[in-house]
Amino acid sequence: MLKRLEFSLLMLGFLSFGMSRPVAAGLLDPGVMVAGKSQNAWAEQWWRWAANIPAASNPVLDTTGEFSYLGDQGDVFFLAGVFFGGDPIHRTVTVRRNQFLFFPLLNAITWDEYSAYDDFERDLIETVGEVSDLFASLDGVSYGSRDHLLGWLQQSPENFELEILEGGFFWEAGETPGIREAQQRGYYLTIAPLSVGTYVLNFGGRSQPSGAYADWDPNIQNITYTIRVVPEPSSWLGGATGAVSLILLGIRKRGRIANFGRIVD
Repeated sequence: MLKRLEFSLLMLGFLSFGMSRPVAAGLLDPGVMVAGKSQNAWAEQWWRWAANIPAASNPVLDTTGEFSYLGDQGDVFFLAGVFFGGDPIHRTVTVRRNQFLFFPLLNAITWDEYSAYDDFERDLIETVGEVSDLFASLDGVSYGSRDHLLGWLQQSPENFELEILEGGFFWEAGETPGIREAQQRGYYLTIAPLSVGTYVLNFGGRSQPSGAYADWDPNIQNITYTIRVVPEPSSWLGGATGAVSLILLGIRKRGRIANFGRIVD
């Protein structure tokens, strides 16, 4: 009888410990629809967004969060990493409590003119390369290990239209205006709307390009956002100084830009 009681108390202790462990808020499964779209569709839209904001105000190039308000897509708010990768970046951003947060840990894009292969998927797999690290945490509580976050892969199942507009960053980087039949690949997270308050989100990853791109530098991202969540409606719009975090990694393959650490002519 005593042994049974001791066993019961021990099990209760384990259950209490498990129930009291902190859980990071709101990470959506990768197959869940968000505001009527698949997360892959949001990933493709993210590229349209990043491609066509001028360098002077592009949230991906912003080191403070001054232009993070441009990530506001309505129900979804895009966060940005940084082109050229490397050193950690810390930004601030203001979002509304009804907005999903969408951001890439590592990602890349390609199209006909700049792919090393007719097979876009192979080209993107080699551009992203061997992923040695993926991470994300909210207020210090992890969303999971690299092996867990590998499940958040989004790969275009077919081509999508990427329009490059005159005046945007891709145009400034040397691309001619027009529509590209493109595909993207990356690890993207979506966090459900947060309660009003202030949070610290850290995310990123590391990978080594392979195959045709094996001589490229590693893709490295380490992005931190201080996120201020405000009620809806609010007066935050005009003065938001947030930070859009994408874990872009700016690679440009002879003009083809991927989300990895640098631009390569």
